[in-house]
Amino acid sequence: MADLLAQRTITWQDATTETVVIGDDYFFTLDGIKKKLIGLDFTLYCPTVAEAHQWCWHEATNMTYFETQLAYLQSMGIRLIRPQVFDTWPDYLEVGSATEEAAYVALYDLFEKYKMLVIPSFFYSWKSIWDAQFNAQMINGGGAVGYLIWAFGVVQELLSTFIERVMGYLSDQNYNNIVAINCENELDNYKDVGDSYHEDDVAVYMTWLIALAHTYFPGVPTTHNLSLNGIPGDAWYPAPSHPAIKAVIRGMVDIPAYDMYRNTPALMKADFDTYFPQYGVTNWWGQEIGYEANNNQNLITVQHLDQAFKSGATVAMFFRNIDITGNLSFFNTDGTPKDNLKLIAAYRQSLEKIGNLI
Repeated sequence: MADLLAQRTITWQDATTETVVIGDDYFFTLDGIKKKLIGLDFTLYCPTVAEAHQWCWHEATNMTYFETQLAYLQSMGIRLIRPQVFDTWPDYLEVGSATEEAAYVALYDLFEKYKMLVIPSFFYSWKSIWDAQFNAQMINGGGAVGYLIWAFGVVQELLSTFIERVMGYLSDQNYNNIVAINCENELDNYKDVGDSYHEDDVAVYMTWLIALAHTYFPGVPTTHNLSLNGIPGDAWYPAPSHPAIKAVIRGMVDIPAYDMYRNTPALMKADFDTYFPQYGVTNWWGQEIGYEANNNQNLITVQHLDQAFKSGATVAMFFRNIDITGNLSFFNTDGTPKDNLKLIAAYRQSLEKIGNLI
């Protein structure tokens, strides 16, 4: 039997309780039943407001929209979600205000109401700020070495007040359904890795971010989704995608996680078989399982998720629920599920059962 990485008993809003265990083999055990879990990246885009306010999920109509989605997920037994946390509100809410705190609390109360197991994903994204600052510094004639010393302080200053603020809001509420903390996103897979930052820079940043996670969420494991497979010749997601940075991050977080985008399960398997032996991976979390061509997530199938499980995933989260973009959303604009989500949900029990692969 695997040792325990984390264990907690959740008392839900309806007064029922549930014991959630994550083993050091990265499997979940829920009330004594060990299982694989499927889940959903829960990006907080909103189709019900003007384009300029697409991130204003705190507005009442948008909260109702998300509640419709969560009610469906709960009804079908899909429990695991990864809401992304961005600092995007300065024009709409007073930062650090009681209104901002109340908005986050209302959102996470909603997750708790529908018995979601939540992996908050904290990224600004650092790599985007880092790249923008790097370009500005180089345009102004600054050298790369001086930049690397200067930029980290800028990036950390931009991030620290926001990340600590939101972590504080959630920690104060003692949400026991927060089961892991995702610290950043694909720092190994970006067009300027090797120019604007290196593995030493990533180690410094991750040390700081993981320490914050452990301070505000003691006993909650950390993870970071790496990109398993870059795309040869692609400017933004090159292959191979920086194995030195992958190794640094894998050694720092509690649970290794990888993203996989391919059009067919057979192509996914080929990449798993190629890369996992190189990285020494056996069990892992799939935090983004997506369709590559045109990023059309409406083409994700049960077989894609099944292949992830067959290749060692203990969690397979399909990506991405951006609700203002039709081919990136698993829900219609009224909050009802699209056909591929309905099919995935119908196969959930078969997908999640240990030893019962499709």
